[in-house]
Amino acid sequence: MAGKVDIGACVSFGWNRFKNNVVYYLVGSLVVGVGAGLTFGLLAGPLLVGYFKGMIKEDSGGKAEIGDIFSAFDKFVPSLIVVLLCVVVSMIPLAGLLVGPLMMTGIYLIAKGENDGMAALKNGFEAYKSDLLMGVLCSIVLSIVGSLGAIACGVGMLATLPIAMAGNFLLAQQLVGDAGKANLRAA
Repeated sequence: MAGKVDIGACVSFGWNRFKNNVVYYLVGSLVVGVGAGLTFGLLAGPLLVGYFKGMIKEDSGGKAEIGDIFSAFDKFVPSLIVVLLCVVVSMIPLAGLLVGPLMMTGIYLIAKGENDGMAALKNGFEAYKSDLLMGVLCSIVLSIVGSLGAIACGVGMLATLPIAMAGNFLLAQQLVGDAGKANLRAA
């Protein structure tokens, strides 16, 4: 069903989530980025899953906390499969444009409870393929938003990167059809 992705809603959602819980989104994005970088991407999956689990907690009326980011190491193998396969696919010319939404959707499905990385990717792709163009466009816009902070000597990325990461969460929810009332209240 085309038309599920709302780019403006993803950016607004990211901004609203950031301003409502600055510490979680700021520190969380730093932990995910630094943790993934220092481990050459090995911890990118479980840290992203934990980050998304915190956001799912907020959807349920709770408050995301820094500890949530470290709560998904039991999902290490499935999340590593998602990240590694997406990295491999992104090495194919032009495929890199398609991989961002797929990876975020796979990570989101694992955060929701999926225990099989291949199943998360398969189900993520099934959800994503019906709105491929808008998913790619939204991913590009969120990448630009996340990078805009680099203009301010890099310091601005402390705000723009968390906005982009939260926007990617809503993008994944929109693609799988989970973007509901909880998200609209937070957006």
